[in-house]
Amino acid sequence: MSVTWENFRAKRTATPVYVQLADFIEGEIKAGRLAADTQLPSQRELGELTGHSTETAGKAMGLLRERGLVETSTIGTFVANPENAS
Repeated sequence: MSVTWENFRAKRTATPVYVQLADFIEGEIKAGRLAADTQLPSQRELGELTGHSTETAGKAMGLLRERGLVETSTIGTFVANPENAS
């Protein structure tokens, strides 16, 4: 399965767009459409795919890192593998 990034639609609510985007990605992970060790788009690419800024995408990735759902290395950002969690 793959993610259709264009399905992300930010709603006009008090919840910031980057939180909505992080929640969308978390939902895709939990639904199995983004498996462990899957590389996510770059921040610039994610912004383009969703119609939002690179800054919004970056903040969403940061929030996902805080939630322990993704890991970033020198080659990109990947869905965290729960088996590798300490």
